[in-house]
Amino acid sequence: MELLSSASIVKYIKVLFVEDEDKTREYIEYTLKYFVREVMSVSNGAEAMESIEKFMPDVIITDLKMPKLNGVDFIKRVRSLNRSIPIIVITGYTDKSDLIDLVNLQITSYLHKPIDSKELFSALVEATQSLENQGKLHLKITNNIIFDINNLKLISSGKKITLTHKEIKLMILLVNNANRIVTYKEIESFVWDGSIMTNGALKTLVNSISVKAKSKFIVNLSQVGYKLIS
Repeated sequence: MELLSSASIVKYIKVLFVEDEDKTREYIEYTLKYFVREVMSVSNGAEAMESIEKFMPDVIITDLKMPKLNGVDFIKRVRSLNRSIPIIVITGYTDKSDLIDLVNLQITSYLHKPIDSKELFSALVEATQSLENQGKLHLKITNNIIFDINNLKLISSGKKITLTHKEIKLMILLVNNANRIVTYKEIESFVWDGSIMTNGALKTLVNSISVKAKSKFIVNLSQVGYKLIS
């Protein structure tokens, strides 16, 4: 069962964005917020290194020419800690020596300024595909509950939980619409696939997931539907 295309999964990733030019940083950060779940922006590589452990980004986007710690040296430090995190480079300059370094540092994408929003989104899709290939696409729902998008399983306090077919379909629907309430009609159409759904059957399904995960992270809004805890 396929959960989402890479283009759809982009909206669930966290991006650390590093850029020293204020106007460029503000513009790209604003654009990124339309595409991804969460963005942290900083003005140089030194700040970025301090932010990585706390923010735990899925993808890094960085400029090259920056004060304190330039982009290439920043990426080298990242790679000394993490060989696989997707890194997108943006720059207004073309330096052949930098390009050679970047090839060796396994850069996912390389974008020239001014940044086109479509090209930026395409780079994010490519980065997401890299995460998929590595089996590292996880959506954090609460501090203890994670949905493993690759394997369609819940992870509760580090323990993987196998779900039934209907439980997986309900989780897919809720994850796809994580920022809003999913109506009873939508749940019946997608999860029950044309069969009649009773309120009791839906409550039993939600309760089963909660019992397995030992957490009530799916909330009911009476006479409206269900949603994930934000």
